[in-house]
Amino acid sequence: LRALRPGWAAWDVFVARQRAGAHERLARSSVLPAHLLAQVEAFLPAAAIPLDRRGAPCLLHGDLTGDHLLGVGVGDGWDATALIDFGDARVGDMAYDLISLQLDLFRLERALWYAFLEGYGADASTWGDLGRRVLALALAHPFDVLGPAIARDPAARQQPSLDRLAARWWPAS
Repeated sequence: LRALRPGWAAWDVFVARQRAGAHERLARSSVLPAHLLAQVEAFLPAAAIPLDRRGAPCLLHGDLTGDHLLGVGVGDGWDATALIDFGDARVGDMAYDLISLQLDLFRLERALWYAFLEGYGADASTWGDLGRRVLALALAHPFDVLGPAIARDPAARQQPSLDRLAARWWPAS
């Protein structure tokens, strides 16, 4: 239950631990091409991944994937009815939940990403460096969240930089 305590302390420990082993985990997985792997250490800040600390940390589901959101068909679409499996829940930076939301649940569909942002009450341009922050957390993620996304989007391997990859997957506009 330590991960669910209010405040940033448990999140800071989690992020530091994940960041410390990120390059090695990514190198073992071979998910990133060499030119992107070479950028990981510089992309992840030495002290910690950037956080939005303007407010209190959020309760995070930690695994917002297609198999954890239940829905019912309504007309040509569907309505969400339940969210299940809170086994990876923690308290921390809201950007962490945007990883699997876009890479898995939305399957990298820009229209769904923009609809989410609109429904959330903000557009991506007001979120600053959100894509970079989300990709940094994805690079340090304890699970392979990048492999399936790269398989779905093979052109991601050709991006010249991690910044360009972040903009591709979590576009600001």
